[in-house]
Amino acid sequence: MPQLMDLPNETLLDICQNTVGNPGENMNKDLHSLALTNRIFTNIVREVLLQGPLLHFTQRKADSLIATLFKYPKQAEKITSLEITTRIKYTDSIRGRPITPRRSPKLIRYDSNFAQQCKDSVEKVKTSRKNKAAWVTALMQDDAAAFLGLLITMLPNLNELLLGGGDLRYLPLLRDVKYKASNSQALTNSKYAYLKDVLKLLHKNLTSLEMPFDRWFGAETYGQNRIPISPDFSPFTNVRTLIANEPILNLQFLTTTILPLRVERVIIVDASFEAENFIMDLLQERQERGITSLYPNLRHVALYYEEPKSCGKYSFIHTLKRLGIRTGVKVDGHSSKRFHIAAAFSDGQPWKLSDVKLKELEVKIKKGTLPNLGLVNS
Repeated sequence: MPQLMDLPNETLLDICQNTVGNPGENMNKDLHSLALTNRIFTNIVREVLLQGPLLHFTQRKADSLIATLFKYPKQAEKITSLEITTRIKYTDSIRGRPITPRRSPKLIRYDSNFAQQCKDSVEKVKTSRKNKAAWVTALMQDDAAAFLGLLITMLPNLNELLLGGGDLRYLPLLRDVKYKASNSQALTNSKYAYLKDVLKLLHKNLTSLEMPFDRWFGAETYGQNRIPISPDFSPFTNVRTLIANEPILNLQFLTTTILPLRVERVIIVDASFEAENFIMDLLQERQERGITSLYPNLRHVALYYEEPKSCGKYSFIHTLKRLGIRTGVKVDGHSSKRFHIAAAFSDGQPWKLSDVKLKELEVKIKKGTLPNLGLVNS
């Protein structure tokens, strides 16, 4: 009988891929342990971890990931998905308070070789000389947004960006989803103008986008006027899957034409009647104008409700399902009939959980045995 280490690398890679746990804070703990057992596993585990990196901004992991990609440049070409979180869990069960992660030293400050590699990478980006200078300055100041922008330019095959555990304060790259170019808060008019060309890369390359589990105000005051915030995702011309929570979408002000033109799947988290009304308007418009006239590729809509809600035969979601059948769109509703299953209980990403896992979550809420999973900003 062959020993484990005698197996071909392809088989060992499959073994490592199957040790990844459920989505969450410690999903890769078994992989880390495996990497320590034998030197042969080190390279294999690295490859698995870099297939879809989970980047913790709160722990200064961006520069570490970039340094790894400088050392193993071929791995950068293999990364098609990137997940970013800026939040941590309540893990101190004894004291009942959040643990602030230890921040690692600022790599770019003490490693001159790494600093030069960052500067060289910025130099390769097609942007103005002024933007490059501002970008390098931001990197030297250890600005997380600057590192994220640099990281994205290093991933030529990136097509999925998951930001459900993110915080808008750390992601100025998303400003232009919220603001029109003429707005004083838009990227072009801010200190993050150098990220404008990075955003253009995302507009072109992304096929899947998850917005942060966060919110921005429904309207902002300019002089005597209150101007509603109407986020616009239409510049993401190749996005097929869009995931966002209802407060981000700000549905009370939205028109049905703000989604990516080629969108096939829309997932709305912490949905309420506003999400239902938005989907109803969208489906009715498809029915009236013709299926091919509005989002011709749309095939699936999923609503994850925060409030206890019945999704039975006589519910509004059932009306949406019937209308969806007539317009070629499958509509799903996920909820509890008695308990709140807010997205915060699942790290802001209930869509990652199967119906079975959601049921288990409901049971834990009912019994009061759910761990203290409140998400906190760093």
